[in-house]
Formats: sequence, structure tokens, C-alpha cells
Amino acid sequence: MDLETPQNQSVLAYLRRPSETRIPLLPVMRSDEFHGPYDELAHPEVVQRIWDDLGSPLSRDFRRIIYSRPALVHPSTSTIFVLGLGTLYALRLPPPLIALALSRGAFRSIQLTFGGEMNAQRDLGNDWVFGRYLAEEAKWCMEASEYFGTGHLTPL
Repeated sequence: MDLETPQNQSVLAYLRRPSETRIPLLPVMRSDEFHGPYDELAHPEVVQRIWDDLGSPLSRDFRRIIYSRPALVHPSTSTIFVLGLGTLYALRLPPPLIALALSRGAFRSIQLTFGGEMNAQRDLGNDWVFGRYLAEEAKWCMEASEYFGTGHLTPL
């Protein structure tokens, strides 16, 4: 899987920052290549949310570890569309779903516990929001999988 595609550049730049480096792993791994992913990659509830809830309708081929973070990545286009970030997770959504997700409670910005702010749009890209364990997110992820699987890309 080649993640070095234009649509992933903002996400990869964020994950490669020295402050984000956590467990020294290969840049991309399958979920079954790492022992104990539910305990070591992010908060266990976040890993469960990404792989077991949001990713359950998808094949296991979508489950990846990207720079020590649990993710869902489309196997055909290598587009990252769900990413775990400690106690948060972010969703990359097709343009029509972004406003809907924000109106339902997804959010773009959060104050970090140890100072600073993370902004999904600024740090990951224009088509990213933070999830909020909403029931609709599984449906949105399926739509994102279909959208990004056909090669549709939003502007960076």
C-alpha cells in the first residue's frame, strides 16, 4: 500500500511531526501485524470504534496502522479516511457530508489537555472532522469508503 499520494500529504505531514512520534513502527502496517493494537495504539475505545464499529461493514483489508495510529484506509486508492489520535478519532468525509456531520455534533477543533489546539481542517486537511460516537458515523464511513474508493478527491 502506497500512502504517498497527494490526498494523504497533510495527514502524513501531521503524523511525521516529532511531537506525534510514539511507538517506532513501520509507516504502514496491517492490523494483524501488530500484537496488542487495542492497548497500545490509541485509547482502546478509539481503536474499537474505528475497527470494530465504523470498519465492521468493510473488509479487514481496510484496517491499517499508520505511523502507530489505527486507521481505515481504502485498499484500492490508499486514501486514509478514518484515523485514531489518542482519545480522539477523525473522519475524512465527502464534501456533501461535512456540513451534515458538523450539524450533528462532529467538530473541527479541540483544546488539548497539555496545551495547544488541534484543528482537523488545518492539521489533517479540509475534508476532516473529529468524530463524536454518533450513530450516523458508520453510514458516513461507508459513503466515504465508496467515495474515496472511486478516486474522488477533495481539494487539499
